[in-house]
Amino acid sequence: MENDKKNDLSRPARKALDILIDKQLCNHCLGRQYGLLLSGLDNKTRGKILRNYLMMHGDLKLMENDNPEILTLTGKNTEIGEKSLKRRGIDPKPDKHDCWLCSGLFKNLDRYADEIKEKTSDIEFNTFLVGTKLTPKLIQKEETIWTEYGADYAESLKSEINREVGKRFEKQVDAVVEFETPDLVAIINLKDSSIEINNNPIFFYGRYRKHVRGIPQTEWYCPVCRGEGCMRCDGEGRLYEESIEKTISKPLLRETEGKTAVFHGAGREDVDVKMLGNGRPFVIEIKEPKNREIDHQEIMEEINNKHGDKIEVKKLQPTNRNKIEEIKEARAPKTYRAKINAKPNENQITQEQLMKALKQLEGKTIEQETPRRISRRPEKTRKRKILETDILDKTNEHYIIKIKTEAGAYVKEIISGDNGKTKPSLAELLNKDIKCLELDVLNVHYTE
Repeated sequence: MENDKKNDLSRPARKALDILIDKQLCNHCLGRQYGLLLSGLDNKTRGKILRNYLMMHGDLKLMENDNPEILTLTGKNTEIGEKSLKRRGIDPKPDKHDCWLCSGLFKNLDRYADEIKEKTSDIEFNTFLVGTKLTPKLIQKEETIWTEYGADYAESLKSEINREVGKRFEKQVDAVVEFETPDLVAIINLKDSSIEINNNPIFFYGRYRKHVRGIPQTEWYCPVCRGEGCMRCDGEGRLYEESIEKTISKPLLRETEGKTAVFHGAGREDVDVKMLGNGRPFVIEIKEPKNREIDHQEIMEEINNKHGDKIEVKKLQPTNRNKIEEIKEARAPKTYRAKINAKPNENQITQEQLMKALKQLEGKTIEQETPRRISRRPEKTRKRKILETDILDKTNEHYIIKIKTEAGAYVKEIISGDNGKTKPSLAELLNKDIKCLELDVLNVHYTE
């Protein structure tokens, strides 16, 4: 008889009744089984609607006569249902136990939102996202319901917690939810009810010019002490006092109150090579910043005023993480200016001989094994094309030449041959002991 009456209900309603009888869920967890229906409502409201619908069928004598306990079960936890039960003389006593699935965790949503606000009170952010780590027990219970009753219209427990806590937190702060690249992510760990704050990094793009030799691009930590300070490095922990990375990141860290900075360059030049022309593209990543809105133009002016005779920054501006991949994958060609010795072993090299050799290199794809000067790197053979060559100037002792290559070429070795590890080379074509005395990067051919 009871099954016949239940069959008079619609399929979703029968499912809701079966779940209530079997599991006795709270309104949140009941409504969430139909979270994809009736858009614009929260799951708690969906749960109440389902209970009231079932209660209405109870009033139509579909459940009342044979099993008043079912009528009581559906009437609980909604104002309308409880009033209807009282009119029938049934006392809608509150449940002795929490919801079978969530164990009452939705009672803690306000506390979670308040704790997130407290933990982020000293952090500046415009966008955020809330995430949740469920316990294995909660995951198993949710999968049990879906296995037994289906999940055609269901929303996950994790999604509802994220959204509901996010709505409460959003009302307390001047920030909005962002799913793709939020400034801040708050993770609720239900195992111990702890809150983890992930303060995502910010990024600045720019170009730098290095007007002097002897400054590395990134920090060179002492190989002996690894930055701790020792006799080898005079307690500094570094082999060079200055670096491009340190010069640019220091004022950015100060203004953002960030924890650390990471430098991402579009390639690099040797310590003894100048970076001139339009400058080398870079991205500075500031981790765990407390301030995101800073005057980057003022910082650029500060760097140039203090260090402009050595290091100059251009086009400093906020960017995003994608810019790192963009400048790396661009593989921008580079144009170099090299000073080479013109009288190896007292044998004069004529301008005609040099120009002929340069033109022989132009358009060629050369093969380069890992140079001896960086033998710490793994052995690898690279193939790079030489795009353009020319003679820029000549003195009694030197030639100044220009070489444009694909990204990643070792230009010093293109000149010297590195004892046959680069083929062909200028030295090989001239059959002379040619060396690069000075090298400058004139242009990194990258278009913003």
